[in-house]
Order: sequence, then C-alpha cells, then structure tokens
Amino acid sequence: MKRIFLLALLGCMATVAFAQNKATNEEYGTFNDRLTFGFKGGVNFANMHYTYDRYNELYDHSVYVRPNFGMFLDIAFNNGLSLRPEFNYIGRGVKLDWADINYKMNAFYYDFRLPIVYTFCRESKVRPYLLIAPTFGMARYGNVTYNSNATGEVSTELSTGSIAKYDFSGYGAFGMNFPIEMTNRTITLGFEVGYNLGFINTFSEVEMDREADRLNTNVYEAEGKRYNRGVEAAIRLGFPLKRACHCPKAVEVPVEVVRTVEKEVVKEVVKEVPTEKPGQVSKDEVYNALKDANGRPAKDNANNDGSDDIYGYAVKVNFELNDTVLSDDATRQLDAVVKILKIFPDMNVRIVGHTDNTATDKVNQPLSERRALVVYNYFLERGINASRMTKEGKGSKYPIDTNATEEGRANNRRAEITLIAK
Repeated sequence: MKRIFLLALLGCMATVAFAQNKATNEEYGTFNDRLTFGFKGGVNFANMHYTYDRYNELYDHSVYVRPNFGMFLDIAFNNGLSLRPEFNYIGRGVKLDWADINYKMNAFYYDFRLPIVYTFCRESKVRPYLLIAPTFGMARYGNVTYNSNATGEVSTELSTGSIAKYDFSGYGAFGMNFPIEMTNRTITLGFEVGYNLGFINTFSEVEMDREADRLNTNVYEAEGKRYNRGVEAAIRLGFPLKRACHCPKAVEVPVEVVRTVEKEVVKEVVKEVPTEKPGQVSKDEVYNALKDANGRPAKDNANNDGSDDIYGYAVKVNFELNDTVLSDDATRQLDAVVKILKIFPDMNVRIVGHTDNTATDKVNQPLSERRALVVYNYFLERGINASRMTKEGKGSKYPIDTNATEEGRANNRRAEITLIAK
C-alpha cells in the first residue's frame, strides 16, 4: 500500500509540474534562465530491511555510514516547482552481528534520481523545500566481509551472486537553500536530509535458488526478501547557467532619462560623484543636481501610473521578453542613480515594475513585482538603505507605448526609478 501511495503521489506531482509549465516562460524567462547546475556531497546512513523475521531476531543491525556524491541540474518551473535530475555515486550496504559472527556488505551504486521539488519563500534569504523522487540504481562493485572465530575474516568481491544488479526506490527529503550573491551571479548553498525506501528485492537470483555459496561455506537459500534503506544527508552547491547581471566599471556613465508624462528621451552623462556625503540639503540643491544629471529641471513632473510625485524624475530600464535580468545598459543607468543617491542622502527612490500585455494579469503582476525587486536589490547591494526605497509592481496596467507592435511592447517591459526629494 505504501508503494502504491508513493507512486500515485509521484504521478500527481509530475502532472502538476507539466501543467504549470505553460505559464513558465513569462515568469522565468528563457530556458537557460531557469537552469542551475551543481554538485552534492554527503553521507548515507545505510541499512537493509529483511522481511524474514528470523534474520531480524538473530542479527543485530548497525547503521553503516557510506559516502554519497553526485551532480544535478535544477530546472525551475512555475509557482515554486522545479525538476532536478541528478546522478549519484552512493555507498549502500548492511552490517549484521550475531554472537561472534560479523557480516558486512559494502556496495557502491550508480543512481539516477528524478526529484520533483517544491520551494517555499522563494524571495527570502532562506528557502526551505520538499522533494519526492523515484530512484533507479545499479550495483557496480564492492565486497562482502564475513568474520567469525571459526573462519577468521574472509572477504570476496561483490557480484551478482551476492546482490541483485538493479534497484528501484523512492526518496523523500527536506532541505534549505541559501542564495549567495556574487559579483555577477547568485550561487546557491543548500543542505538536505532525506530517506530512501527500496522497492526491489536485493537478494540475487542465485541466492533465492539455493545456488549461492557464501564465502566457500555451506550452500544456503535466502529466506524472505531484502530491501535497501538509508537516511541521506548532503550539502549542495548550485551555479546558475546564466549570469544575473553585469557590473560596470566606475567610469563616466551614460544615463537614459524618461519624462514619463511627455515620453521624451534625453541622453546625458552623469559625472563622477565626490566620495564625501553632505548633510541636509535643500530641494533647490536637489533640483540643480538632477538638472546636471538629466539635462532638465525636475519640478512639475508626474508619473503616468496614478501617483503624484511632482518632484520626481523617472529613470527607465528595460527588460527582455519574460525576463528579470539587468542588461549592461540597465546597470549603467542604475549606477548613475546610485551616485546621485549617495551624494544626496535626503533623496528617496520609488521603484515600479511594469510588463507588456502578452500574458494574463495572474502572470504579469508577479513578474512586474520581480522586476521592481531586482532593481531594489541592486541598490541595496550598493549601499542604499532600504528605508529610502519603496517598490511595487503594476503589471501591464500603465503602458507608455502601444502594445500592438514589438517595439512598443519592448518599451513597456520596464522598471521606472523615480527620484523623490523629501
């Protein structure tokens, strides 16, 4: 019954993952944006379960600590689901003791595992997850050691005479991921603990047919069945296949400024900002600084999204279709804003994300929020205090261009950063 339930749950989760994939591109971008490649390393606290009660009564089972290494490829889908195929090199086996007899099976397997993962709190710095996976294993090599007062220690290589070659099992686990921000990408450090439940009898055919000779002792017949079990603990390190952003050099920075009411575009250069920070500044000083940076006064300017920041100027950064990745041009523009914010600590910033109308509101709204978030995090990582920033997403409600053409839709896929004098 447990096996039927586990297989049914796997089928349901696979169906959900397939159904959710329809909306995936708008939320996560291109296929490469959703790929993370990584490595894992840890231990398997191995054991084997015997169905024949006599074995369990005679022998004391000891946990057998075995190595566990592998590599994985995480493919992110929608709403926290991901598929994470992985290839593992894992040690399994069993240790049995009875009177003066010690029996130890040391087996190494090549495992292919296909976990379906659900991640909670995807925007936080600690991201717990649950997974369930079928596992297909193949016993490759190892040894069997038998030790008693009568025979001494005898060891033979593992073979199809002492273990079944193939195995199938189910694996369930709980883990925590910790994203680590690097210069141009975010790597993921994770810790995972899970339980492996074997479904295939690991007694070999010759053991079941009275043809096995255990280490040159009497011929025996294996009674009942034997299944792999194990608690696995591993540390994971994942690397995204696409960089999150590009970090420009500290040189003169071109900035594209959009006056959101008139939709006029002006290109200017923001000069290097002095390192010293002044104290309180007047609004006139802020206006003059914005004029130097943007080429026009900042007064009497309102956003087109229903707000009324009459002193603001909106710097617009654009995104590719279904994307939240900052381009080189975007990071140069954002660096220009950072310089202004650092020299004028009395200035705040408002970040609003937008999308085109190629998807539904259910997809566009969270996408616009993530576009605002990526700009917010960019400022935060460069020393701008969170108390000076607000962020929100507006979905596709406030276009600045037509959505009937590709060029117009490209203009609408944006985040607007409004500078506000207190």
